[in-house]
Amino acid sequence: MNTYAVWFKRVVWFGILANFTYAVCAFVIPYQLITFLQLGSPDSTVWLFNYSVLLVLLSCFYIPAANDPFHYLANSWLLVAARIIPATTFFISVFTAYMPTGFLTLGIGDLSIGIVEGILLTLALWKKSTIQEQGDKQLTTATLKPSDLLKMSQAEIDELYKQGSVGEIPDGDGKGIAIIAAGTILVKVLALISKLFFWQGKFFYREEKFFLNKLPPFGIRAFKGEIYKGNGRFCEGEAIILDYSQTSFIFKKVKEEMREIAPGFYLAQVYLGEKRVSNFTLEFSTSE
Repeated sequence: MNTYAVWFKRVVWFGILANFTYAVCAFVIPYQLITFLQLGSPDSTVWLFNYSVLLVLLSCFYIPAANDPFHYLANSWLLVAARIIPATTFFISVFTAYMPTGFLTLGIGDLSIGIVEGILLTLALWKKSTIQEQGDKQLTTATLKPSDLLKMSQAEIDELYKQGSVGEIPDGDGKGIAIIAAGTILVKVLALISKLFFWQGKFFYREEKFFLNKLPPFGIRAFKGEIYKGNGRFCEGEAIILDYSQTSFIFKKVKEEMREIAPGFYLAQVYLGEKRVSNFTLEFSTSE
C-alpha cells in the first residue's frame, strides 16, 4: 500500500479516536464539555447524549476504510463527506445565529480532518493508478517503440531500465534516439536536433568487441569504444558497458551502459564522469 494510503488510514483512525473521546466526555462530563466548547446552555444534555451515540455509530462505519481504503472505497469517500458536510452545516447555522458560536470549533475540526482525508485519498488513488499503469507497461514491453520513451518521465524510463536484462551484446547497425531532458516539452525537439546534427546511433562489431558511433548526415562511423559485460553503476546487476576510456581522447570521461528491454531494443544510461546526463535507445534488426 502506498504512502498516501498509509497516511489516509492514520488520519481516519485519528478522527475515529477524536470522535470516541468526544463521546466519552459527553457521557462522563457533559456539563463541563458544553461549557468548555460553548455549545449553549448546560441545562439540557439530552441532545448531547443523542449526538454522541450517533457519532459513535457513524465512526464505526469508518473502520473498514481505515483498514483498507481501496477495498472499501465507497466508505472512504463517504467518511470524507461525513466530515465536510456536517462542518458546513455548523458554519451556516452559526452564521445565521441558529447555533451557538462554539459549534465553529466542531466545524473547524471536522472540516480540517475531512480536507486532509480527501487530499490523501485522492493522492493515494492517483499513486495506485500510476503504479498500475507502470505494471501494464511492464507487461507490454515487447510492443514498445523507441518513440514511446520520448513520452515517458525520467522515473518511468529508469524503471524500464531496471526491468531490462543484460541480454546479448548486439551486432551490426543500431538505430539510435537520444533522450535528453526526459519528461519535459524539450525532449522531442532535442531528439530531432541530435538526429539531424549530432548522432544517429551506433554500429557494433561484436566479435571484435568494439563499436563506432554513427554521425549525420550520412551515418559516418567514428569515435570508437570498447564493449563488454560488467556491473552497471545505475542499478544492481549486469549491463553492457560502452567504454571510451582507452579508445577516445574526446570522450575519455564518457561511459555508457545499456540493457535489453525488448527483443533487439536497448535502453542506455550516459555518464559524464560521475554524473548521469542523458539516455538513448538503440534498435537492432532481430533478423540479423
